[in-house]
Amino acid sequence: MIGDRHVHTELSLDCPAKIADVLDCAVSGGMKEIFITDHCDMDLGPDWLQPVERYTETLEEYKRRYAGKIDVHIGIEIGLNPEYNGQINSYLASWPFELVVGSVHTMLGKDPYYREEYDLEDHEFYASYFKTVLERLRSDNSIDVLGHLDYVVRYGREKGASYFPEKFSGEIEEILKILIRRDIALELNTGGLRKGIDFVHPHEFILGMYKDMGGKRLSLGSDAHFAEHVGAGFDEALKLMGRFGYTEKNIL
Repeated sequence: MIGDRHVHTELSLDCPAKIADVLDCAVSGGMKEIFITDHCDMDLGPDWLQPVERYTETLEEYKRRYAGKIDVHIGIEIGLNPEYNGQINSYLASWPFELVVGSVHTMLGKDPYYREEYDLEDHEFYASYFKTVLERLRSDNSIDVLGHLDYVVRYGREKGASYFPEKFSGEIEEILKILIRRDIALELNTGGLRKGIDFVHPHEFILGMYKDMGGKRLSLGSDAHFAEHVGAGFDEALKLMGRFGYTEKNIL
């Protein structure tokens, strides 16, 4: 089974999964490698900042412990926000992370998870998110992957029923241009399948745009916050890739 490239553990504030349980599930699922990408979101407050020394030392120990069973790669999911560019770039330069997933977890000064705090209709909520992603992606951060591009749909009042990605094609096209120009992979994130969304992030309309624009690099991640979700939804994601002519060779 292809390795999961977006996985959280107990080192993330919002995740109860023990590292050993995550790795055991990956091994039992037939994975040869896994990328641990715990949260580091400076704009969510100090509790969301991974102390790099403790984080990497802990995962290095699990690399050694699981050697011969599975290759454990030390990654990070960094929250993109140009207000914190200096700190973000210093943080990423402080250790040779094997995979940096750049994601947007805040907009208009809040976390979309708390949908009730936004006095917006769903289409406005989604539009604001795409504009925020574009703005933040334009800033100069050394990321390998753009995480869960339309993740905001998970928190819409009507979720996918009120989501029509073609309405945001202008912003989406600009986002994809940046990815292709900077050789950043577009993530296929299966987390939404467990959040009341009936599609893999991003929506196939966006994946089709990416293909038509010449996009080649993909990443595949479950966004697991529980050990049993490692690799969840990968069969569906791989079928989606196949429909657009992508193969596992396109996964970075």
